Amino acid sequence: MSFNKGFRNEVQYNGLKNQGATCYLNAVLQCLFMTPEFREAVESYEAPGDCGEENLLLQLQKLFTQLSEKAATTGGITKSLGIRSVFEQQDAVEYYRKILKAVGTHASKEKSLKTFFEHSKLEEDDWMYCERCDSKTETETWSEIHEYPTVLALHLKRFDFDYIQMRYEKNECRLDVPLSLPKEDNRPRYDLYAVINHKGGYSGGHYNTIIRSYENEIWYRFDDCSVTQTSEASLENSSLPYMLMYRKSAALSPGSIPHPMRILLIGPSRAGKSTIGNMILGGNYFLCKSGSETVTKTSMVKTVGKVTVVDTLNLFSLNKSSWVKEMQKFSDPGPSVILWVTPISKFSEEQQGLFHTFKKRLDSRITKRMMIIFTKGRQLKEFVQPIDRFISDHRKLCKVVRCCQNRYHVIDITGGDGHNYTSELLEKLSEMVTSKEATAITRMQLKCLRRSRLNKKTKKHQSNKK
Repeated sequence: MSFNKGFRNEVQYNGLKNQGATCYLNAVLQCLFMTPEFREAVESYEAPGDCGEENLLLQLQKLFTQLSEKAATTGGITKSLGIRSVFEQQDAVEYYRKILKAVGTHASKEKSLKTFFEHSKLEEDDWMYCERCDSKTETETWSEIHEYPTVLALHLKRFDFDYIQMRYEKNECRLDVPLSLPKEDNRPRYDLYAVINHKGGYSGGHYNTIIRSYENEIWYRFDDCSVTQTSEASLENSSLPYMLMYRKSAALSPGSIPHPMRILLIGPSRAGKSTIGNMILGGNYFLCKSGSETVTKTSMVKTVGKVTVVDTLNLFSLNKSSWVKEMQKFSDPGPSVILWVTPISKFSEEQQGLFHTFKKRLDSRITKRMMIIFTKGRQLKEFVQPIDRFISDHRKLCKVVRCCQNRYHVIDITGGDGHNYTSELLEKLSEMVTSKEATAITRMQLKCLRRSRLNKKTKKHQSNKK
């Protein structure tokens, strides 16, 4: 059965015929078909001339073509997967993995999350030896992800072995499926788009899947040949969810920012400001080169879409008057945000002094628009510490981050995937620039100018008295 809904959301989806007990396979194939990244990779596959009918990618390509037009059959898929009996119930998650493994890297780039972020303390016998202390020290371990998958598949552990009854038992606990996995630190946000449900016990039952269309954002229930419209309410207080599929939220780019934004890059020399500017704008707009000499000799302004980036010269080489003029010149029009760019491994007393000098020249309200950008994030591996622990362990750095209301972002400017970091950064900056703050930095918010005016008024008043 196909489903059609309204002129605005007009879209047609078709079901898959059940060969006997192949609902587990139908549920997986519908999820993959409704994953645009996977479907596009399958459709673009060029089969070699000598490939046989057992080629799974070729069979997927034929199935997806048929499924786009009418209800399809999975005979070619079961044959290529070596399924001997279509009347025997199998596990959907197992065949999801089998398909991704069988198609290889061409279409299976959406890797599942296999690491956890919690810290765990090692037993004393397993503590690491510290050469400085000449003794074993208390040790924690944790995992980090440096490349986040586009599609995140989570398998709920519904079945466990009962050693008393010597058989598998199903966990029928109810849950509310989270519609999104919120962002934490530098991790991206993920939005739910598919749920494979299972009803029944270990040796039998039935699978269907609930999928949100990427074409019209409507939820559909795919139950073999039946396709009906449903809603996210069906995911509340349910004992059926068995596998959850999330997609990384659409990345922001300078062209997709909803409102104008002006970004001022501030910080010590050779911190990587120009590189950060290029990463944000997605091109080589500012001169970058290796060496100890400062590259930016004069402030430069570049705009892409609604995002303007100002790569500033060394403001600390200017006197107060020139400093104010430079800040006022490049922060207008707003809204403006200030990124303090610094290498994570080289935060010294001098850099702390520069930061506080900068802060003294600004109104306290300006810190609401400031964020610390740590470059050379890869060096965190050398410190064997996550960024939050590194900050808390360094008092001077902790004070600076606190001044910016604990806003910071880590970017590895030494790697080739810096643009993967910048969409998350743009999201953070977009949240900072609210409608109430949609203004440039005013002269009255530059303390040194205000003080100079007050000094002038004081001198004038004293001269009048004389």
